[in-house]
Amino acid sequence: MTTTLLCHRDEIPLPSEQQRTPIRPLGLLSDFVVTKLPGVKNISDLPSSNVLTDMCKKAREALTYLPYYDIDNPPIFKLSPSAYDIDRLRKMRKIALLDSAMLEQTYVRHEGLAPLHLTNLTELCAQFGNARRQQEDSISYTIPALTYEGVIHSNPLRQDPRVFSDGETGRAEVLFYEVHRRIEEHLAKTLCALKYNMVSPFKKTHECINIIKSGFRSLLLCLKEEEFGKFRGYFQNAHRRLPGPSGLFSAGMAAFDNFLAASEMGIRQLQVFKLRQKNMFPTTHAFLDSFCGQEDMMTKQDNQKGRGNPAGVEDFLLSPHYKAREQQDVAINMQEARGMHVAVAQRFLPEAFKTDNTVGTGGTSSLKLFLNIAQQSYADLVQKIPLLAKLRPPKEYVT
Repeated sequence: MTTTLLCHRDEIPLPSEQQRTPIRPLGLLSDFVVTKLPGVKNISDLPSSNVLTDMCKKAREALTYLPYYDIDNPPIFKLSPSAYDIDRLRKMRKIALLDSAMLEQTYVRHEGLAPLHLTNLTELCAQFGNARRQQEDSISYTIPALTYEGVIHSNPLRQDPRVFSDGETGRAEVLFYEVHRRIEEHLAKTLCALKYNMVSPFKKTHECINIIKSGFRSLLLCLKEEEFGKFRGYFQNAHRRLPGPSGLFSAGMAAFDNFLAASEMGIRQLQVFKLRQKNMFPTTHAFLDSFCGQEDMMTKQDNQKGRGNPAGVEDFLLSPHYKAREQQDVAINMQEARGMHVAVAQRFLPEAFKTDNTVGTGGTSSLKLFLNIAQQSYADLVQKIPLLAKLRPPKEYVT
């Protein structure tokens, strides 16, 4: 039997050998992040104070000119941006934020703090990187730090990837990001299909869960513990009093759990509730921008609305319209997927399972408890579905 992997290590070229389409929104600073940062081993490998000052100055100028930047032909500037350019402009600004945040984090790792003009640049990039103005939430800034959205979703992995490591560890880092990227993309597509089309819902749901499982399998079989340990050290924002990049901030996973668990809360409400309850970002009011894929998922769903009313999330796993056996199979499959997530964490974060209060990179007070609850919720559903099925009215009487 062939083991299905979402991404093979052999698919990923060494970052230094990859054929690239340069995407460098901050000029020299972006060039350094892409070509030099992966090789930084100590303070002497970082730009000198004068060089960094000049790089930051030119980066600020580059931010101003981004609206006139022809992304298809990088050296060419346009007189004015077209409507077609707006979405790509937003993506470029997110990459600019990623570049500045990665360099800032590298200084913190090697010097203990980052130069003021670099932290100011990161905050400026966050202001320019506004993903979408949410009028009802008065949100006008993205998170001024290294985020899950940045390394997974904004990172141009297939054209001009950003990594902290070189050599085989760099390849492993791209693999880690790419596995998460593919899972997020599939989650977004599947959720749209389930909510707005409901074509073969159980088949589509099983396919998505199997994609998630194949992603975890890729990490277990293709990633080494020592490699993960090297780049995971950059996944923190303690100097800004913010949590670091973490799967806790996956909009796709939160929404998929939300859909399967028959909660009536939508993506937006769930995100606001989750972040405010945990006080995840105490120094910023940008609650919604931290979730990977949120913008794309909401856009895709908006585009689907013309096809009819979306199926309510409360009408899927616990709906009387479906057979209890089919619903239970989905819950069992998702329980297995969550179990594989626990296995990945045990493999790469063994210290988290030695105590109940180990904090994850996302600021979770107990990573072990968080993962166990996620797995147990589906184990409970497996037991709950047959009991509820006995209480349901016959399908022909359901309106």
